[in-house]
Amino acid sequence: MDASENNVQIQCESAYTFFQNNILTGALYFKGKPLRFRAGNEIHGMHPSFWHAVSGCPPATSRNGCPESSRIFNAERASKIGWIVSTIQDSSSLCYPERTRRQNKWVLMLEEKYIVVLSERREYMMFITGYPINQPHAVRKYMRKYNAYIAHRTPL
Repeated sequence: MDASENNVQIQCESAYTFFQNNILTGALYFKGKPLRFRAGNEIHGMHPSFWHAVSGCPPATSRNGCPESSRIFNAERASKIGWIVSTIQDSSSLCYPERTRRQNKWVLMLEEKYIVVLSERREYMMFITGYPINQPHAVRKYMRKYNAYIAHRTPL
């Protein structure tokens, strides 16, 4: 293993330790519901929710995603693994619901730099993913959705 590969391995292990100690076993809540993580087989010896949050699809794949086993470790995503906690716990994070045919999701955005996606279940919130927003057009897209939600929601 060369120095570059060793550095990647150390970074991945460090992020995974943080994930296990502060996210997976942490007491995170959103909208009064505890955060839960999908079950499934480990990927490269790691929890599937962690792997999804620190990896991305190879550049040649479609925009619709790729199989988890095909995803590639992304150092930037791994370096921001702690932002999942910050985004969920920070009261200034913007959040809006997003409804699909199969699920009700919540999208949370921290300072227009990081997104966390949660799926709302009856008793808990299922963590879907978290990732940095790197492109100005992506920030605009999320802000449009947030502003549309704010404009149409009914005050309490």
